[in-house]
Amino acid sequence: MKRLALLLGCVLLVSGCILAPKYERDPEAVPQEYRFQSLAAQPQPELQTLAALSWWEIFQDPVLQELIRSALVANY
Repeated sequence: MKRLALLLGCVLLVSGCILAPKYERDPEAVPQEYRFQSLAAQPQPELQTLAALSWWEIFQDPVLQELIRSALVANY
């Protein structure tokens, strides 16, 4: 009786995986140029974007920048 219950449990467990929908990747176009290099392997001009800056350079606060510098020096 225990073997039958174990077998039935395993069948139910495995059958749950079969019910999952088939995965299909969304067709998306690949960009022709990336941020720092084009498909022709030519480097793009240096662009200063918000994402390229360090987070402490965004605020332009000398006190904050000095605290960060001292923390980087004293960080063990």
